[in-house]
This record gives sequence, structure tokens and C-alpha cells, in this order.
Amino acid sequence: MANGGIIGPTQTVTPAVADTITSVTSSGTHTVQPTTTKANILVVAGGGGGGGTTPGGSGSGGGGGGGSTTNGSTGTNSSFTISPTTYTASGGGYGAGAGAGAGGPGGSGGGSSNGPPGGAANTPPQPCNQGNAGGSGTGAEPGYAGGGGGGAGAVGTAGTSPSNAGPGGAGVCLSGCYPGQPITAFAGGGGGSTYVPQPGPNGSGGSGGGGAGNTGGSATAGGTNTGGGGGGNSGPGSGGTGGPGIVIVKELGTPAQAPGIWNINEVYDQVKAGDWTNA
Repeated sequence: MANGGIIGPTQTVTPAVADTITSVTSSGTHTVQPTTTKANILVVAGGGGGGGTTPGGSGSGGGGGGGSTTNGSTGTNSSFTISPTTYTASGGGYGAGAGAGAGGPGGSGGGSSNGPPGGAANTPPQPCNQGNAGGSGTGAEPGYAGGGGGGAGAVGTAGTSPSNAGPGGAGVCLSGCYPGQPITAFAGGGGGSTYVPQPGPNGSGGSGGGGAGNTGGSATAGGTNTGGGGGGNSGPGSGGTGGPGIVIVKELGTPAQAPGIWNINEVYDQVKAGDWTNA
């Protein structure tokens, strides 16, 4: 038609819908957006507590060195149900206190104290679950040293003589893991601790909220809502508590839609307004 008139059926632009990300840190029901048809869901369990004089809290912990005889606590499970299927992440294994031996099994295993292998990672109930074993500890003088707890992305490092505690295993990086962007990681293992009379380097926590080990004082707790393990402790004080877990729901948005043949004037207006798309 003349004068830039209609050259095809009039179309209506469907506006773009952005992704929606929701963090869930307590029990409840999540209601999706009306336009949501696809979603990515992350389920992170609580980290294990580190071995120490006083029990660690919920959550894969680092093993204690000599002098601390109390195991940490096993982490709590996290789950998300899309009826009829429930997806569950297993809580981290506890870190062993001195003389207690191996760390506990869990989603990732806890670190050991006096020689035995670290705690094993549970067989994943779902194919997407990730977990690794904890590190072993040394079992003789001159320096007992605990192994690090396992992380979602790597095993915990074993303790070595004389008195070098193992770091916790690294967690998993989920988004933004490229230059110039923030890193988001979860479920790092807690670091081990060393013998009080001959303290050496304590284990650092794994990336993703793992707590560092300590000698002669309370160890570092796992990061809040990261599922990171607590660090082990040797001597007076306590093992670090495990970090609580989290469920993150990313509802996938849709691009703007403009199919078909358009009125030329409408095309001009849409391009000028920045609403035109070739999708």
C-alpha cells in the first residue's frame, strides 16, 4: 500500500520478561511467576560442623587435631519438591575430634583427625548432586594434624606431619565465574586443625563458605546460607558450626517477541524505542 501503509498483518510486541531469582532459606511453598515455564533450581544442604572440644553445629567439617575429642554435627538436609518428585541434597559429614578417628559421611565427607581416611561422600540420590570425601589426618607425633572436609567441587586435603592441617575442599562456582564478574560458590569444606603443643599451619576453608581451622580457640563457622563446613579446632574452644543451606530458584524469562510482517511505521517506532527484536 502507498504512503508506508500496512504491508502485512498488524503485530503486537510481546514484552521481554526478565529472569526471576528467589532465595529460600526456610520451609515453605514457592509460587512461580505467571509466565514461568522453565526454571533452574539449586538445592544446597547444611555444612558439617568441625571437630572440637564442644560439638560443632549443623552442617562437611574439618577434622580436629590432637587434644579435641568431640565430633562436630552432621549437616541438615535440604530439599525441593516439584510434585511428584523431591530433590534432596544431603547434609555435610561431621569433622572428627582427636582420637575419634574418621570424619562422618555426608553429602561431602568430614575430615578425619588421627590417621583414618576422611568421611566418604554419600552416593548421590539425584544425578546432579555433587560431593567429595574428606581428607585423612595424621596419626602420630610430632604433630597430629586434621584433614580438611570435602567440598562440593573437590576432596578435602589430608593433614601431613609435622603438624600441617589440611585445607577444606573447594565448593562449586555457579555463576559469574569469569573475569570481571563476581564469583558465587557454595558448599566449601572446613579446614583442619593442628595439635596444641606443637601447632603448625591450620587448614584454610574451601571456597564457597568453608570455615578455617584453629588451634587453642574457637574455629571459624561455615558461611551463612552457603552450606560451607565448619573448621576444626584443637585445644580449648569449639569446632566451627556448619553453614546453613539454601534453595535458589531461577525462573527463566523470555525475550521480546515480534514475529511476522509489520507496518513500516510501526517498525520505525519500535526500533526507535529500542523494543524491536529479531527473535
